[in-house]
Amino acid sequence: MTSTGRRGIGNKLSDLDALSSYYLRPSFSTDFSLSHTDAVVVLTTIATADEAVALIKALLERRLIACGTVQPGARSIYRWEGKIADEQEAVVLLKTRSGCVEGLRRAFAEL
Repeated sequence: MTSTGRRGIGNKLSDLDALSSYYLRPSFSTDFSLSHTDAVVVLTTIATADEAVALIKALLERRLIACGTVQPGARSIYRWEGKIADEQEAVVLLKTRSGCVEGLRRAFAEL
């Protein structure tokens, strides 16, 4: 068989591989192991969004968290002192490191 100048399917596939390895690379790391980080997200609830903001600012000042997120308008239904309670609260997500969790516990008791 003589070459007619056309490229065979093998060459087209290798071109596709080359393009996909260049253009289809993710722009983020796909290594989801925690070997390089000890990130922790702490979830709690606070009575009001204003109190949640005050807590987050105090924790930021103490450098115990990297970021806090307030989600106002949550409704918590729970058992308290033998009765069912139904309260409006703000959900708070605190992003921190595992080494700061004990400091967070102390700060929660103080604040």
